[in-house]
Amino acid sequence: MFFENILVILIIRSVSKSLYTLLLIGRYLIGEKKQNTTRDQDIEIWIVAKVINEQKAILGLVEHLAWITGKFPNISALIVGTHREENVDTEHTVVIADKICPSMKGASRIHFTITSEDHNAASQLNEGIKSCIKYSQAQWLLFSDVDTRFSESGLQEILNHVSNDAEVIQQSSLFTRNFSSISFLEKGHALLQTRWTIGHERLRTALYSLTKIILTHVVGHGLCISRRLYDRVGGFPDETFVEDIHLGFKLCCQGIDIKSTDSFELSDNPVTVTDGLKQEYSWSFAALYYPIFAIHEFQANPAKSIMFGMQGVLLSVNWLLSSFIISYIIYTSTQGIMEGIIYLILYMFEFILVSMFLVIRGEINLAQFGLSILAVPLAILRRSFPAVVALSNIVIGNEIGRIKTEHD
Repeated sequence: MFFENILVILIIRSVSKSLYTLLLIGRYLIGEKKQNTTRDQDIEIWIVAKVINEQKAILGLVEHLAWITGKFPNISALIVGTHREENVDTEHTVVIADKICPSMKGASRIHFTITSEDHNAASQLNEGIKSCIKYSQAQWLLFSDVDTRFSESGLQEILNHVSNDAEVIQQSSLFTRNFSSISFLEKGHALLQTRWTIGHERLRTALYSLTKIILTHVVGHGLCISRRLYDRVGGFPDETFVEDIHLGFKLCCQGIDIKSTDSFELSDNPVTVTDGLKQEYSWSFAALYYPIFAIHEFQANPAKSIMFGMQGVLLSVNWLLSSFIISYIIYTSTQGIMEGIIYLILYMFEFILVSMFLVIRGEINLAQFGLSILAVPLAILRRSFPAVVALSNIVIGNEIGRIKTEHD
C-alpha cells in the first residue's frame, strides 16, 4: 500500500508538470514573440560573461555580444577572465577576445578584464563587476556563459521587466543550441535537462513567486539582477563553488521576488556522454550543498534557512534515487501494478510535450523528435550515477565539485 501511495503522488506530480508545459506552449503560441518595445535609454544593462580556458568558444561569444550591443544601445558587455587559466601554451581567452573585437561591427561596447585575486567563479564575477565602475555604474547585471545565446525578444522581455521595477529576472535555458551535432545518447540528455528546466525550474519559480515558501533557485546564465540588490546581498556568495544556486537560496531566505521570463535562452548540451556525465556530476554536487547554504544563512534567517534547507535535501535525495526508483517502477509494472504503468505513461508524456514545444519553436525537427525520445529512458536511468559519485566524494572528503565541460 505504501508503494502504491507513492505512485499516486508521483502521478499527481507528473500531471501538474504536464499541465504547466501545456500552459507554456499556449503562452508561446499566443504571445512570446509579441513583446512591447521598451528601449528606455535610462535603463543601462551590462551583460557579464565569465570565461576560463574558452579559447575555442570565445569567438562565438564575442560575435553574439557584438550583435546584442549593436541592436540595443543601452546594453553593454563585460567579459571577465581570470588569472586561474591553466593553458600556459595558448593565449589567454580574454587576450584572444580583445584581438577579435576591433574588427567586429558593433563591438565597441564590449569590455574586458582579467581578475587577479579570485579563487572561484563567485569571486571572479564579483571582482570583475567592480571593474564595471571604470566604464559605468551599470544599473542592471545580466549574466551569461560562453555558450549562452539570447534572442532579441528575450532581451526585450528582460527590459520590460526591468522597466516594471522587477529586481531579479531569470531567463531559463533550453539545451538545444547544438542539438543536431550531439550524440544519440546526449539527445536524450538534452531532452531530460530541458524537461527539468520547464517542469522543475520554471514551475518552482512560479510557485515561489506566488507563495514565498517553495524553494527555487537562480542560474548564472540568464540571471538579471539590479546592481543595487546585487550590492546589498554582497554579490555572489563565494563560500562555496556553486555561486548561483547559493545566491538563489539567499534570495529565497530574504523573500525577494524572482520573475521568470516567458522566453528562453539557448545553451549547448554536452556533445559526448563523458561530458554529459561531468555536467550532471557538477550539478548534482551543487544540489548536495543545500545544508551548507542553510548553515551560512541561518543567522540572518533561521526559520527560512531551515525550511528551504530541508526542501533542498529532499531535492538532493530525489536526484540520488530517481534512477533507482524509475527502475523499480518499471519492474513493478511488469508485475501488473496499474499505478506504475500509469505513471510511466504520464512520465514519458512529459517528454513528448517538451519535444512538441521544441518542435513548435523550431529548435528540433520531427525526425530529431522521434530519435531523441528513444534516448530519454537511457538518460533517465543514468541520472543518479553522477549524484551517487558526488555524494561519495563528499563523504570521503574528496570535494571535487565543478568539473569543466568543454565548449566548441
